[in-house]
Amino acid sequence: PPTGFLALCTKNLPDVAVTPSEHFSISTWTGDGSEQAITGVGFQPDFVWLKNTSSNVSSGIYDAIRGATKEIDSDSTSAETTMAQGLKSFDTDGYTLGTDTSVGENTAGFVGYNWLAGGGAGSSNTDGSINTGSTSVNTDAGFSISTYTGNATSGATVGHGLGAAPEFIMLSNVNTNGGWNLYHTAWGETKTGPLQSYEPISTSSNIWNDTAPSSTVFTLGNNAAINGNNQTYVAYSFRSIDGYSKIGSYTGNGVTDGPFVYTGFQPMWVMVKAVTLYKAYLIRDTKRDLFNPLQDGYQADLPNAQNANTAEYSVDYLSNGFKVRHADDVQNDGAVVFMYVAFAETPFKYANAR
Repeated sequence: PPTGFLALCTKNLPDVAVTPSEHFSISTWTGDGSEQAITGVGFQPDFVWLKNTSSNVSSGIYDAIRGATKEIDSDSTSAETTMAQGLKSFDTDGYTLGTDTSVGENTAGFVGYNWLAGGGAGSSNTDGSINTGSTSVNTDAGFSISTYTGNATSGATVGHGLGAAPEFIMLSNVNTNGGWNLYHTAWGETKTGPLQSYEPISTSSNIWNDTAPSSTVFTLGNNAAINGNNQTYVAYSFRSIDGYSKIGSYTGNGVTDGPFVYTGFQPMWVMVKAVTLYKAYLIRDTKRDLFNPLQDGYQADLPNAQNANTAEYSVDYLSNGFKVRHADDVQNDGAVVFMYVAFAETPFKYANAR
């Protein structure tokens, strides 16, 4: 190559700043009806999303700020519940689980999605007009957890600590029934998505106050689901990090040779949702499904067991993105926009074929 240039090959791609396995991992196990210690996560997780893939049981979301045993279901409008036999502790290399059906049913299969935030309980963020009760932030990996108390005031702001605008936010009322409100760049600040329902994304000015998140805060309307007076909330904020995570959208083409979506890494976990259709939040991962095409789908908005070997969920996870392999309306309806959130198994520079 000429002076100052390199050969065009993956070896000469720049090194990534984040090693994916140090910030996100997936655990699978078989329940035995007794207390189990799940190890091999690679770090002490701060955010864990657990699912019984064999039975019709709600998936549970836990985090280190609210504390062990405090569960919010992804598929329900219910408030936080105390699950004494759910996730019992966050451990150095994983977590300890009790005997509840959702985490330890005998002979059932389970999957756990594990994220690292700031390590532990965090501290108050004062960037917004509402100080957070605590914010645990991992700026390298573009992820933070915040809790705050609402004031029912439109235009109130909450600090997220990421140092750049979040592209995806999952937010839930901890105290009372209300479900989830999602922000995603695919639909923007004038709309919201309910994780617990496969409804289309809807317009609502009193959720995000028609204001896009900034590099320091996200803005709230006065809806009680997101900002009720003296109500407590938890928010999980994400932004894309090169070689580790990608948050974006694609347009379906309605044919078996579906769209290729570039992420810049070999995915480990991808969630997709049709923005305008009554369709599921569909999750696929490489730990439940080891070979292409991946066909084991888990719907975040339903308590159902996973759909194993389901052809319409077919997708290939490639060295630098994913390729949809079926013309279904869950992930590839013609001319429909789909949001996605993806996390890496291996950066493109080091990825091999599956």
